[in-house]
Amino acid sequence: MQSFSAFQNLKLSVKFMLAVLLLFAGLVFLGYSYYQTLSLERLAQLRTEKMQAFSDQIDSITSNVLQGELSEKEFFLTKDLENLNVFNQRMNELDTTINSLDGYLISDKDRKMIEVFHSIVDEYQDHFYEAVDTSIELGLTSEDGVQSDFISQLLTLEVLVENSTVTTLTERVDALTANAYRALERDNLLATQSELMAELASLSRAVSTTPIGDQVLRREILADISRMEEQLSRLTDVRQRLTEQTQMMAQTIAKIEPQIVSLGALVEDYRAADAVTRNENAKDMNSLFFLSIVLMLIALGIALWILQSGVINPLSSMQQTIERIRDGDNYARTGFRHEDEVGQLSTLLDSLLDEKEKSLREKEQENARLNTSVISLIQNVFMLSEKDLTVRVPVSEDITGAVADSINQLAGSMNEVLHDVTRFAEHVNNASQQVKQQSGTVITYAEREQDEIHQTLKGLESVVRAMQLISKLAHLSSKASQRAMNTSENAMQSVSQTVTSINKIHQTIHNAEKRIKRLGERSQEIGGIINLINSISERTHVLSLNASMHAASAGEAGRGLMVVVDEVQRLAESSREATAEIESLISNIQTETADTIAVMNDVITDVVEGTRLAEEAGARMEETRATTSTLVESVVRISQSAVKQAKLAEQLQVRAARINDSTAATNDEMIRQAELSNELVASAESLQSSVSVFKLASSPAA
Repeated sequence: MQSFSAFQNLKLSVKFMLAVLLLFAGLVFLGYSYYQTLSLERLAQLRTEKMQAFSDQIDSITSNVLQGELSEKEFFLTKDLENLNVFNQRMNELDTTINSLDGYLISDKDRKMIEVFHSIVDEYQDHFYEAVDTSIELGLTSEDGVQSDFISQLLTLEVLVENSTVTTLTERVDALTANAYRALERDNLLATQSELMAELASLSRAVSTTPIGDQVLRREILADISRMEEQLSRLTDVRQRLTEQTQMMAQTIAKIEPQIVSLGALVEDYRAADAVTRNENAKDMNSLFFLSIVLMLIALGIALWILQSGVINPLSSMQQTIERIRDGDNYARTGFRHEDEVGQLSTLLDSLLDEKEKSLREKEQENARLNTSVISLIQNVFMLSEKDLTVRVPVSEDITGAVADSINQLAGSMNEVLHDVTRFAEHVNNASQQVKQQSGTVITYAEREQDEIHQTLKGLESVVRAMQLISKLAHLSSKASQRAMNTSENAMQSVSQTVTSINKIHQTIHNAEKRIKRLGERSQEIGGIINLINSISERTHVLSLNASMHAASAGEAGRGLMVVVDEVQRLAESSREATAEIESLISNIQTETADTIAVMNDVITDVVEGTRLAEEAGARMEETRATTSTLVESVVRISQSAVKQAKLAEQLQVRAARINDSTAATNDEMIRQAELSNELVASAESLQSSVSVFKLASSPAA
């Protein structure tokens, strides 16, 4: 009732303003409902765009996985390193896309599924790179890797067997070569390994039992067969490892496909959840619109009530009072004592009517009013003493009027002061409660932040240790690569010196061959001279026979000549025997010279082949040195980058530690603030308790 009375005391302009404000508030709420509708639609649009982006990311993951598998198959089919680059690019895009999915995921279960999928993809990449390394070790072409070593050894065996000039061995080697090439071309080396090993063992036995004139060549063929068996075993091991790695890749791919299906199902689940959210938002929009209409109608009803109760009803009552007075009812009064314009008009009308009757009752009521005023004054003062400040002493025109007015002013002042105190106490209490709640919230968030920073510090410590380890490993790798480059350079120099030495040997052997040929020619010349000496000896023998015949016919006179002839015959016979021996020696020398020239030709052939192989080894060593140099530069850059990253990680760790200290200090300050807020709440409650013992009238503002 007091609130209604206070409302009736408002000015007409204020009442009209309240009505307009209520209507405006209804319109504002209606506009707010429309704004909320637009906001919900915008949020739905954003969710749709986010869902589309998430779906595109899943499609990108599927595409990259399929293209990565295609690149992997193309690499193993064509052995082209460009497919390896394409695979690396697709896997990098796949890793980036998977890492970007975290912003789209809702639950920890979904994040766990993505982590499992990422780990499977990483496992697939690891198996692929291991298979690539094994393929490179095996040899991408027939000119490199273990396969090249095996083929080179096989070609060497063919050359050695051809030099043996044994047809059966040559046929066996040709059959072995055909089977080996067939196994390599059909990629069924694992199935034919036992057959090839058996052929090598059979060939080794045949070489051991077959007559070969050159025993050195036999040993070289047997040694080459042994090396071929080792190369075949190594080639088979590498091929077996590649097959196992390929099977592991196939198993990993089989794991990836269900994960991709699960990702597609996750997209559909998210879309279904988005549809449910859309339906709920639609219901909320309808409810909000209906509520805005209801509130608009309520505001319109209140505005009409304000006009009815504040304007129309008082004017109607005044009209009825005037009609009653006109009909002769002198005691008719409007009864309105409001402070608005209509109330003032009613009060003025009642005052005019009262003044009409005042002159008639003034004398007889004067004493009664005085007694009544005194009694009322005493009663009201007693009630005021009982802490009831709602009491107001009636102010009369007698001598008690000034006292009553003073008491009323005192009570009104005390009422206003206590109202202000109560209001301020409520404000302080509410503010203190809010500060207390905010302090608790801030403390909670500060504790969470401190826990997160503590976890971050632990992670940064791990990162720092890892970066330091990477830096050390990169430094060690740099040193090892530098040593490898130095070793390659030394090996290159050794190969170059070997080539130079072989060339010198080749030249020396060639010169020796020329000298041996000249020696043969000289021996032939000596043979001609010996033939001449032999011819001279025979002629001397014939002449000595003739001389002996003439000496015999001469008798005693020819006896001295006979002695000389005998000596000449013996000398001719000795000369003939000596020339025969010399001729035999020269023949042996020519035979040995021919054999030596043949051996020298074989040695020259081997030296030429060794020179070619040494030059090829030099070229390979030069390529190795260049590759090692590039590797050293890359490792040095990696080492420098690792050192920089380690320093940055240490700086980040120091900053995180500072943030942790600041957060701890902030948390302590917030705890002290919460304690002060509790004290403030207790003080405000105590103040309210002290004021609540007074019974107060309505606030003046009301």
